[in-house]
Amino acid sequence: MQSYSFHELYNPTLLALHKLGGSGTNQEIHDVVVAILEMPAEDIAKPHKAGQSSPTRIAYRLAWVRTWLKRYGLIVNSSRGVWALTPNGLATPEVDGREIIKAVNEMLQQEKDKKQIAKPSRTVEEDNELAESGESASDDFWREALNSVLAEMSAPGFERLCQRILRESGFTQVEVTGRSGDGGIDGIGVVRISGFLSFKVLFQCKRWQNSVGASCIVPL
Repeated sequence: MQSYSFHELYNPTLLALHKLGGSGTNQEIHDVVVAILEMPAEDIAKPHKAGQSSPTRIAYRLAWVRTWLKRYGLIVNSSRGVWALTPNGLATPEVDGREIIKAVNEMLQQEKDKKQIAKPSRTVEEDNELAESGESASDDFWREALNSVLAEMSAPGFERLCQRILRESGFTQVEVTGRSGDGGIDGIGVVRISGFLSFKVLFQCKRWQNSVGASCIVPL
């Protein structure tokens, strides 16, 4: 029975996220990692603690690996449990797992030391200055900025963005196909309703200045 140490799981986790298009749920990352490692079923099912069925050892260790990769600045996660590569993570195909463990331990120690120093609270005047500084942009401003970013994205990048949005919305097994002869379909995913019913959904990615009408959608 093969048992993987924590430092041996960093690169498979990074590779899994790259294979998933830059983002993935806990389960998607888990499934790709065990496939990369070619783990047999008995190793995948082995519990973290004897006599307990959940979590499994590999799931427990992958959870810590994701947390430390986040600390290291290579991935981020949302409240919906979707993990995504940061720009630094996208540019990092592999890492030294032991170096990450060392670096994050140093970060944790520094944070612990800083907590020993009392932080002065902001004054009312400082709070007013922040409120008057215009830090909160207007709706028109952020919409214009967002449209500018979307317009400059490559087609594959826009498809990966749509893939992540669907994952954040609760879809699973989201794949971007984007190949010739696909009838205009850019990807597929699975949506589960009320925990009982699941449907396969085909999606198209459209990036137009005007509204996308029904005539623009390729019929199946």
